[in-house]
Amino acid sequence: MLTYLAIFGLPTSFICCWLIGAPILKRIMRKPVSAPKAAATGAGIALVLSLLYIAARVVDRIVSNGPNGIFTGAGWLLLAQITAVFMGFGAVVALFVWFVIGEPDQI
Repeated sequence: MLTYLAIFGLPTSFICCWLIGAPILKRIMRKPVSAPKAAATGAGIALVLSLLYIAARVVDRIVSNGPNGIFTGAGWLLLAQITAVFMGFGAVVALFVWFVIGEPDQI
């Protein structure tokens, strides 16, 4: 089963990240980027991905009409914690990319 998840999940994940992250990065990269701006952009992209995930969970709950722990207080708290950690990872990855690429050379 892991093989099938990798075959279908990885390309789907790549396409979703490309469709969401590329337009944001294209607009941000038109000007010089500082470290705080890179971190904020990475966290923002992670937030957009998290919001899409939350919307998909809510729609799934409405369509399936089955029990789902997301609408409890503990479910929302867990979702907020996971989203915050995901945004932190997004910021760290963006800072790493900013560090590797660096500022553009002034010509």
